Amino acid sequence: MASVLKPHLTRLLQSLPPSPPPEQLKELVENTLSQAQTNLSPEICKSVWEHLLKTAVFDLACTEGEALKDGGMSYYEQMKGLLDVVLTFTELEACETTLPFFVLQDLLEMQTIESCSHIFSWIEYRADRLMEGLVPQKGKALVLLRTLNDLLRRLSKTGSTTIFCGRILTLLSGVFPLGERSGVNLRGEYGPTWEPVKISAEPDVVMEEVKKEEEADGMQLDEPKNTPVTPIDKKEGASSAKNSNTINSGGDFYNTFWSLQLPFSKPPLFALPGTFDEFKEAVTKVLPVIKEATAKERAMMGSRDKRKREPESEEGSTVTEYFFAKFLTSPELLDLEIADTHFRRQFLFQLAILLTHLQTFTKAAKAGWATARNRSLQMDFTLEPPQAEWVQDTLSKVMEELKQTTPNGRAFAETVSTILEREKNWVKWKNELCTAFDKEPWSDEINDTFVGLLEATEQLRLAMREPPAEWEWRLGTQPLTEIWDMGYRELRDVQMPFRAGDVKDFVKELKRTDHKIEMRQKRLDMMAKKLAAKPDSEEAAKPAEDVAMPPVEPPPKPTDEILIELEESKHRTAWVALRAAREVHLQHFGKIGTGDIELLLKEIENESENGKQVPASSTSTDAGDVGSGSPMTNPRTVGEDGDIKMRDR
Repeated sequence: MASVLKPHLTRLLQSLPPSPPPEQLKELVENTLSQAQTNLSPEICKSVWEHLLKTAVFDLACTEGEALKDGGMSYYEQMKGLLDVVLTFTELEACETTLPFFVLQDLLEMQTIESCSHIFSWIEYRADRLMEGLVPQKGKALVLLRTLNDLLRRLSKTGSTTIFCGRILTLLSGVFPLGERSGVNLRGEYGPTWEPVKISAEPDVVMEEVKKEEEADGMQLDEPKNTPVTPIDKKEGASSAKNSNTINSGGDFYNTFWSLQLPFSKPPLFALPGTFDEFKEAVTKVLPVIKEATAKERAMMGSRDKRKREPESEEGSTVTEYFFAKFLTSPELLDLEIADTHFRRQFLFQLAILLTHLQTFTKAAKAGWATARNRSLQMDFTLEPPQAEWVQDTLSKVMEELKQTTPNGRAFAETVSTILEREKNWVKWKNELCTAFDKEPWSDEINDTFVGLLEATEQLRLAMREPPAEWEWRLGTQPLTEIWDMGYRELRDVQMPFRAGDVKDFVKELKRTDHKIEMRQKRLDMMAKKLAAKPDSEEAAKPAEDVAMPPVEPPPKPTDEILIELEESKHRTAWVALRAAREVHLQHFGKIGTGDIELLLKEIENESENGKQVPASSTSTDAGDVGSGSPMTNPRTVGEDGDIKMRDR
């Protein structure tokens, strides 16, 4: 069966131009499929085409070694062309939709890292076509996830592929939703457990070996014994001997230091009795040594600056180019490892991670996340208050020690703090069993139908396009309009207080007071409407009772202090106006009722228009002459308080 379709595929591959456009390639594949009509069933044809395409891809992959010797890019161009053919066959339903992913899975396993990078570039370029119809946790999505995870595991064992790993993770984050649980360690499983390493302390054997080495060195000395020893050599020798005696004496520190890797790799050990005390004792012994090494390094850097030595060019270029595939646990290397800044940073970072993890097991913290549904993430361990205090203090010391490391210790410590803070949020999300945190599109129910934001706000947007209503305050603002309505026209009108004078002045002041009363009443009415008690939902749900209720008398209107003051001011102004007008216009008092000042002003104006100048009262003149004297001989004035006073001549 393969022999029937193989010639057609061979002719297709031979007729392909270099890097054909997708439309041209699709047309060529369609012609090949139309020419390869057979009596075989569609399922068998799919299987045959898949076998032939896989064979063509793997045959080309076998030539990778020879092709890369030439140093050209023709091999990668041919491989990308073959992958395009496989993808086109899949899009035309001549093969299963998972075929490209199975081919990529096998291909990435047999290619070098450099070739995998070029193949992944093709995946990025064809991502839109490859991911069409992809459903997370089903079908080709699982194959893609498994393939790229296997590739990530290969890359994690080397230190120069960080950018490649980032490209893979970026693609996965774009393909799968942010809350996808397939990449989350839901069961809380830890990595491989650390295999303990120990050395036995045998002082006698060690001393004998040291003596033998010294004797052998003495026999092989070629230089004369009187070779001068510089002070620097003495200092370095004493320093190295001191470090050797401090760190490796008896192997105690070696065993203590590497014993910490066991709780680092397996935190559930803290559920065992005595584990925390051993961990605390080990950390208490190791941290001073780490601090001493950091202080010594800073002192050496300071002395080097004093000697004005220029830093080595290679040191600046290789500061960040380091990678620890695995810790080297040789006893002879521990001194050098602790003297290395990057090694100390790795250890302190591990310690900070574990201490942060232990803080989630205090009694208060566990009450916030421990539930029956996430038992796999829990352990039978609770951090007591004294232990929690020690963990917090130690974590602060670790972060402070990270700031003291060089180079850029403060920036490194801030980065570590940011990473730990973000990890707290991810751990919280995992403890809550990865609840969905992406928000659904906004919707609203209108006429028993959920509609989107655009449709729900259509009427509101149409209303916003209508011309606005006429502004309530014709002079721009409420205070300015009120001042104008009260008769103030100049700044002097506002600054100068009211002074008693002609009847017109009293009428003007009364109108201002009336306007103030009116505005105050309007404001009270608006406040009453806003504060009107709305019926509660429960009360509104109750049906109205049929029993006739007795008539309720309306409650008295609430008294307002400002209104009371304005009314009193109005009465006081009217009383003063009447007292001021009684001397000249007393003849009009019988026409103004109970003291209408505006009506009095009209009578006065009518009198002036008719040209009538009638004295107040002829009879009152005589009485005035007898009682208090003539107004001409003893004139009177009206004071500011409304009292009529005698004016001195």
